[in-house]
Amino acid sequence: TYGHYASDDGVCWTVIQADTARSSGGYPVPDKYMFDLNDSLFTRGYMISYYFEAFDNAGKSSTLPPKAREKAEIRYGVYGTEPDEYYKCVSYIFEFTCLPTGSTDILYVDDFHGRGTFWGMTEQYLNPALMAVLWPEHWPDRYDVNQPSSLVSNGPGSRAKNYHMTTAYNQVIWDSGNLDRGTITDGTTYDSDKSNDCQLLVDWMEFSAHDCGLWVCGDDIASDLDGLTSAISLELLTTRCGVTMDPDPNAGSYFELTGGLYAGGVTIPLIVGAPSPSIFDHSGDPDSFHIDGGCPILNDFDVLEKAGNGAYALMYPDYNSEDYCTAIQSQSTNYGGYDVKTMWFGFSFMYILNCGCESPTMRNHITSDVLSWMRDIPGGTNPNPTGDETPRAYNLAQNFPNPFNPATKIKFDMKEKGLVTIRIYNVAGQLVRTLVNEVRDAGSYTEPWDGRNNIGAGVASGIYFYKMETKNFSRTRKMVLLK
Repeated sequence: TYGHYASDDGVCWTVIQADTARSSGGYPVPDKYMFDLNDSLFTRGYMISYYFEAFDNAGKSSTLPPKAREKAEIRYGVYGTEPDEYYKCVSYIFEFTCLPTGSTDILYVDDFHGRGTFWGMTEQYLNPALMAVLWPEHWPDRYDVNQPSSLVSNGPGSRAKNYHMTTAYNQVIWDSGNLDRGTITDGTTYDSDKSNDCQLLVDWMEFSAHDCGLWVCGDDIASDLDGLTSAISLELLTTRCGVTMDPDPNAGSYFELTGGLYAGGVTIPLIVGAPSPSIFDHSGDPDSFHIDGGCPILNDFDVLEKAGNGAYALMYPDYNSEDYCTAIQSQSTNYGGYDVKTMWFGFSFMYILNCGCESPTMRNHITSDVLSWMRDIPGGTNPNPTGDETPRAYNLAQNFPNPFNPATKIKFDMKEKGLVTIRIYNVAGQLVRTLVNEVRDAGSYTEPWDGRNNIGAGVASGIYFYKMETKNFSRTRKMVLLK
């Protein structure tokens, strides 16, 4: 009812002209405009890209985000290449995706969206680790909490329903960065907001008819929930996740505990895996890494204590001969008898130090440890997240992106040297393209497909199947080309 179709640019954009906004009573609202999007766009898995353009009386235009018009075609030119190239262009265009997509059983809640960079610092560090550790078919859905520090009810608890969560997701990853309030909210309006994220997560864990895993990261989520004192916030924190705050009155944060601003407080502590049953204790060889608290005004790392089913997972350095904990793991069962595993970090994932984004080995390793433990599914995580080992098994991954236009990439693994073929077929079973037909050494490979057949002609939009065959392995997957 508001806005109307204007044109199609013939490439990838539909132009809709906004009309004057109207109040709930139907009266025009000055200097505000409205669009009405077709209901078909709100379909599970659809990603809608958009930007705004306005013209002045002289016919000059500007866009929001800035440079969107000139960058739009660049984005679509690289869409289908490496994921990092996609993210270089996505910052110039707005987008939303209708969740759950149905293509993954993992949900990543970016509760630090738009802070530090256009899409947020936590995503900048966590996305590459998830892409390295998980097979493409398991890459998570992402829920961005817009304006996360403003407490304006943008959390998933304000939109997702219990049946969305219980039927679609087996694992949830939640990172609130360095926010100290309004993190996982409890539906109140005092120091929280009306998104009852706590209830959503508790109900998801309690009523799912499958195993569940929750991984929480954030400098102050535990202290935020502990300060709310509502029944549901404490149920999530203590009852379900086995976490409470350290009772030491000086342990508001590890920096303050160790002396604070005027007495040598530790800003970059060395974190070490706790003894078994910690998942970070590998047969007596615990993981260790630093976390970057270089700005004590922002980095207020929680000091945690275990409760109920909780167990120590990661430890801070001892201080005054006392042990202090920074991560708690727990395992319990829900009403249906299914396993519920939780991992709670007292710091954001983005503060795991490993020589910058370009050398993410430790972040990949920690991600692999957590998700392998939670998923407990053979093949659920990539056994070779760093890419420097021989694959343990043959594998044909889901193409990325999917759906795609104009190109996509297909990853496959060779357990041992041998002849391998990868062929693409249409829905009628006719051969469209032979991508690979040769002897390959053991290793991991990625093959691009540009949407053309064996004679170089572009193929039509539709469903296609690609099949990998070796002497001892055969697998077929489906992909969709949308023009």
